[in-house]
Amino acid sequence: MDYFSNAYFLLIGFVLLSSTVVMPYSVSLSLLAICFSVLYYFKEKKSTIKDKVVIITGCDSGFGNQLARLLDSKGAIVFAGCLDEKSKGALDLKMHCTENLRVVKLNITLDEDVINLCKIIESFLIKSSKELWALVNNAGLNFLGEVEWTPLQLFEKVLNVNMYGTIRMSKAFLPFLRKSQGRLINVTSVKGRLSYPANGPYTMSKHAITTFTDQLRMELKPFNVKVILAEPGNFGGSTGMLLNNERERELEIMWESSSDDVKETYGKEYIFHYLKAIKNSIPTANKDLNLVSMDILKALTAVHPYVRYTTGGSCFFYDYDKLLMNVSPYLPTVLIDYLMTKYCYAGFPNPIKALKIR
Repeated sequence: MDYFSNAYFLLIGFVLLSSTVVMPYSVSLSLLAICFSVLYYFKEKKSTIKDKVVIITGCDSGFGNQLARLLDSKGAIVFAGCLDEKSKGALDLKMHCTENLRVVKLNITLDEDVINLCKIIESFLIKSSKELWALVNNAGLNFLGEVEWTPLQLFEKVLNVNMYGTIRMSKAFLPFLRKSQGRLINVTSVKGRLSYPANGPYTMSKHAITTFTDQLRMELKPFNVKVILAEPGNFGGSTGMLLNNERERELEIMWESSSDDVKETYGKEYIFHYLKAIKNSIPTANKDLNLVSMDILKALTAVHPYVRYTTGGSCFFYDYDKLLMNVSPYLPTVLIDYLMTKYCYAGFPNPIKALKIR
């Protein structure tokens, strides 16, 4: 049992004691303050990331790129996995970071790339007499589209990266993490705990990795490997996931592959309205990706890390996605469905053959 667990039991013990033993008010407050101070100390106690070896996937842009820069500035030894070694993000890392950061070509959907990275890491660890401290599974794809007119190939594309890629990387590097008693951090999303209409494959993949992370956390506890979730809120418009032409190509594929019945039921205007919805959502995203990177840094350095680090996004004073995630367990499903539908379909036309207005 770790010190943090003991601190929790200390606090619980005090509550039970105070409920059965009469003591002066000032003494009760003093003991309570001591209990909370002990609890805070154990929870906030930090180690250093300097000279520790960390693998990060998806460093071409977004959270991965920002995190790689942050960890490099803190003295960590970073292996930054990039889909394209010649991408702008990869070149920027090579140009502006120290020699402690190494850009490696990594497509997490390919066994050969993952095996090659394993060999690189193993060789480095042997030569440097170091251990792998952490794997941050960050690489991911976003996707918008409704189930009926999304072809299976696009489901597979998203799941191969977001779900199977994360599983593939985790299984490959668990032996290293068991040896070091290190950290496995999976970057999911608040969408890993909410169901979003018109965001099916992406949301499904994030739910899958949330469950996968919970499972691994319990399975690896005997080996003192900490398994942690990072759950960003509304940052999608600032990571680059929504800014490229891929979304338009995907909608073209969906339209062309749909049956005549689906086309007549929904209409092209309805389906392609998603492009407008994407453009409208981009300005609402929080532009400070460092908020997420700092939370992941806490997960990497806390002696007793949280199970989840949920980082609110949005350019407003609150993150609607995070708010819905927090309240959804306490509200009727019919109300959550109503709120999610109004939120996700704001400004949308109705499908041509819709029987009622949303």
